[in-house]
Amino acid sequence: MSAAGKDGFGPMDRGDLGILIFSLLLTFALWFLHSMGLSYSQTVRVPVEAESSLAGHSERSSNSVVVVARCRTTGFNLVKIRRTASRRETLLRVDASDLRPYPGDGDLFYLTHSELNNYCAEVFGKGTSVEVMLSDTVVFRFAVENCKKVPVVPVYSASFRPQYTALSEMRLVPDSVLVYGEQIQLDRIEAVQTESFTLGNLRSLAHGEVGLSSPGAVRLSESSVEYSMEVTRYVEVEGQVEIGLRNVPSGKSLLVYPATASARYKCVFPLSADPTSGVDFYIDYKDFVASMSGILIPKVDALPQGVLSYSLEPRVFNCAERVR
Repeated sequence: MSAAGKDGFGPMDRGDLGILIFSLLLTFALWFLHSMGLSYSQTVRVPVEAESSLAGHSERSSNSVVVVARCRTTGFNLVKIRRTASRRETLLRVDASDLRPYPGDGDLFYLTHSELNNYCAEVFGKGTSVEVMLSDTVVFRFAVENCKKVPVVPVYSASFRPQYTALSEMRLVPDSVLVYGEQIQLDRIEAVQTESFTLGNLRSLAHGEVGLSSPGAVRLSESSVEYSMEVTRYVEVEGQVEIGLRNVPSGKSLLVYPATASARYKCVFPLSADPTSGVDFYIDYKDFVASMSGILIPKVDALPQGVLSYSLEPRVFNCAERVR
């Protein structure tokens, strides 16, 4: 008897068995993929930690809660959600305006059923439809932390096209931030600086976003701020001005040398009229009395609308009291 006859299978029989097994595996795989791709409605539980920018409190909650909902999604998503939930908590970024203070405890804040519905995609994942939110209210603990509100100072350099200049100081939003840390650290911090940035060849509004430089081992309530600076075209206007006097007591007399100066104004373009006619430069007698040398810089009242800046030549003036 041949070798093939002894085991009862010929070469073709073994090939048929292999094809049968492969066909069964392929059929199971197709059935499995089809089944996992179908939509199912099941109750899902997801442990959640919260993160928020509550003023005066830690950034992340010290506890976690379980959010429960009846969801409709594919089998693949259900497996993914449950696998993730069994390994770690989902970190949920919550808008501070949605968190309500819990009565009687300054560390506790809660989300109601209606607010939770706004975070379904973040908790259960995209592609999951929440049919019923079963969690009514969830409570998170955000510990109180030492903090201090300080201004933000822009660190930048700016250059302009010829005949263009800044119309106003740079504006930051927000212009102040909360600094969190140990009290000994907070006592040393008076301001927070932006990262250094450069604006070049400006002729129109400059705006953008810039990061903040953290002053030491502290936490900031914001990681960046928005900046904007208005830019305008200007023209220069020159003229001779007299240096006046203010607050000279009766019976006193003050001499100013020189009595006139050359003034150069930067004015917003275009000019509809001479905006410098109402500018009044003067020496205040009180400043003269307080000075040691009698050499003073003239003051000016608020500049008229349309005048951006000015310069005088000479810049300083000799003052002396006349003896009568």
